[in-house]
Amino acid sequence: QIRILEAIFNSGMVNPPRDEIRKIRAQLQEYGQVGDANVFY
Repeated sequence: QIRILEAIFNSGMVNPPRDEIRKIRAQLQEYGQVGDANVFY
């Protein structure tokens, strides 16, 4: 999960819109439990 989030951050996305947060959350959930706050903050 950390590698995915780092890659997203390094690509320039710092504050993703709500729909993008949902997509990121779905991707991260493949590796364990995650909430929107984990993606946003």
